[in-house]
Amino acid sequence: SPACSFCPASTYSTPNGVCLPCPEGSNSEEGSPRCSCEPGWTRKKAGGGDQSVTAHGLTCVKCPADTYKPAKGSLPCQPCPDGYTAQNGSTSIQRCAPGWAGKIATPLKAMIGIQSDQ
Repeated sequence: SPACSFCPASTYSTPNGVCLPCPEGSNSEEGSPRCSCEPGWTRKKAGGGDQSVTAHGLTCVKCPADTYKPAKGSLPCQPCPDGYTAQNGSTSIQRCAPGWAGKIATPLKAMIGIQSDQ
């Protein structure tokens, strides 16, 4: 009789028992039935121009400029607070926006729940 085994990490299982690789910008743990968007990536809303959707309906896209996402999952990208900016695919606020000066303060980073890359 055939033996069942977990799908490896970075894959998901289809209803017919096949392990397929997670799409770009997503990942999974061993034995997971679905993939989750990585930090800096968010779940694409249905009905967009790009129809590249997996069997589980997950397409991850990079967070747009001036937004960030510090954790994995399908939560939306968070807008940067006033005076701050971030590049596409950011996991944290990166610098002061044009017209603003100063150093990004650690207490501010902690207050808004993001990790420091520095």
